[in-house]
Amino acid sequence: MILSQGSVGEARTARVFQVTIITVAAVVASVTFAQQDDPRSSGLTPFVRFVPASAKLFVDFHRPAEVDSALLQTHAGRLLPLAAGGEGSDQPPSLRAAVARFLGRGSSVDIDELLGSEVGVVADSWSQLGGAVWLARVRSGDVIDRWFPKDQRRGEGQTSVVRSFRTNDGLRVVVRDGIVAMARRSGPRSLLSQTGRLMVGQGGDALEQAQSYHDLAAYLPGRPLATAYAARRRPVEAGSGPRWLIPELDGVAVGMYEHDGHIDFSIRGRRTVPRAGNAITQPAYGRLLRLPRTTLFASATSVDVGRVFREAIGNPSSGVLGRYLALLGVSDEKATSDPGFLDLLGPHVVTAWDQDLTAEDATPQVALMVECQDSAATMREVRRIADRMIELLRVVDPVEPIDAPKILQSAHLGTPITYVSLKQYAERSRFPIMRLLANVEPAWATRGGWFVLALSREHIVRIVDAHCGLIPRLATVPEMQELNFYRANRKTVSVVQPGPAAAALGSWLEAVEKDRPSLLDPTWWRTPSGAARDLRRQIGVEIDPELDPGVVGIIEVQHGAPAEGVLEPDDLILGVNGVLLGLASPASDLSEMLAGAHDTHNPVLRVLREDSMLDVMMTQRPLLLSDRQAPAMMPVEAVRELVSLGRMLEFSSYEVHATGQRDFSARLVLRFTPLESP
Repeated sequence: MILSQGSVGEARTARVFQVTIITVAAVVASVTFAQQDDPRSSGLTPFVRFVPASAKLFVDFHRPAEVDSALLQTHAGRLLPLAAGGEGSDQPPSLRAAVARFLGRGSSVDIDELLGSEVGVVADSWSQLGGAVWLARVRSGDVIDRWFPKDQRRGEGQTSVVRSFRTNDGLRVVVRDGIVAMARRSGPRSLLSQTGRLMVGQGGDALEQAQSYHDLAAYLPGRPLATAYAARRRPVEAGSGPRWLIPELDGVAVGMYEHDGHIDFSIRGRRTVPRAGNAITQPAYGRLLRLPRTTLFASATSVDVGRVFREAIGNPSSGVLGRYLALLGVSDEKATSDPGFLDLLGPHVVTAWDQDLTAEDATPQVALMVECQDSAATMREVRRIADRMIELLRVVDPVEPIDAPKILQSAHLGTPITYVSLKQYAERSRFPIMRLLANVEPAWATRGGWFVLALSREHIVRIVDAHCGLIPRLATVPEMQELNFYRANRKTVSVVQPGPAAAALGSWLEAVEKDRPSLLDPTWWRTPSGAARDLRRQIGVEIDPELDPGVVGIIEVQHGAPAEGVLEPDDLILGVNGVLLGLASPASDLSEMLAGAHDTHNPVLRVLREDSMLDVMMTQRPLLLSDRQAPAMMPVEAVRELVSLGRMLEFSSYEVHATGQRDFSARLVLRFTPLESP
């Protein structure tokens, strides 16, 4: 999240409300729906009547005191700092703390009284909470005088229905119909000014009448503990590229509920573009249910893989996916005798993460199951792609023939399984990162009209065993019973067993601590420093740090950077404006020369491209990329947070139902471990 400039308090407040959905998960069974005051059924003026339609974020806490109290008493409270990116979980931030920071020191507002009623937050986005308007419902007029004593008010104005004033510490307040609107920013175009105009009836559009809000929030189930609404700030730009797996949304409304030990989130959303594909069929969903019971995460969806690959190949903006597919020989052209490879795949996909918790191996056991139209043709095409991949490895990283990757075959319960042995190759490779492949054994098979791709042969064996009923299936997990019957128009179903997953993640952390090769090794993810970082910011290139002295090698040119169209991957930069780079620190020399040259004229780079020596001119000014555009990745810390999360949750499920070409409904269910659990 990128925060607008402001105080540390504002930043913390933003983090708190970015995870509002998580905070409501803290509500326990002691909070019943009958206790809630629902403005829609009590005759009270709803907040949305005074929320400007231009606001892109609106969060309504119907019972904030109960939410905040439960947040500090349950495992769910410990989720807040994890989700918000805070440090430590002994004293998680709370709604009470956020309100106190907003009101400031010395405020006369009784926070207990304020949190005993309805509270709302209105903002333009999560990153602009410093200019948010806070709404509070008061039960009588004398509350205003107690919260804001007259000797601390200035510029007071009053009509028959509206009161407004400013406190000595800069808080702007507008009151009408028992609703108090408060903000610390009140310019002519501020949200508070728009709110004030709605309160005095001087025109303007309210969120209550906005069709985009009504189409989403109006269809949430009744009596939620809290609701949240968010909309896009800008329309989707033409030609921005397809959104296949995680489409961008025009708007989303979320209601939070508690029921029989579960925390439910009811979600209504609208996509920026019409959805593609059909609902999940019963046989496809059955594949998820027949996965091994030891599956830690599983998801079934109707994404058409063939269409995704086809668009990736034909769309230059698709990034590396299309380039890799082309490199492996995947194309949209049909062979003379067999259907095209892309026509064989889809329209259903099942992903699964399984892990043998008794083994010391920390290699992830992830499988992808894709519905296929012709099992024999699919196996032939995948074998061709595997041969192509091995051929490329031999070119890029030559090893002795005996150490080259080998394609092997076996069978289990009548299912042929093809797999690639990489252990010897990984141990002999000249690239250190290849050591990570020593325990990986890519394997694939087809069974019952499905193509299965996994990181090990053993994983496919377990999937076949579960399919045949030889080992317990995922359907036997008690919490799965609620999902075991088919529902119309269901597009995605996902389930997580966080407890066992946390144990598996813990074994990955142990591998890092024992200095065993692991994808979690921070050295693989560390943000470039020094000259490498400077060159990325100056001209938008990634460089090879292990080349010969006096040479800077280009690994990648970032899209839209000054170097795009001038430099290419594998280019070798030898000098700038006729001056050769130094032997000791060529990258630093290049960065300094570029900085100096741009002060006077466009620099000319001496470049060795294949067998040709070229002089190329950088015609654009440097483009300084901010740290937020290239953040440091902390995989070890992220996994530790997930381990903490797994210890607090017993089970989670998520399902999406299509209700139209662009509209959908979703449900997220969380079951927390008992409070007394460790």
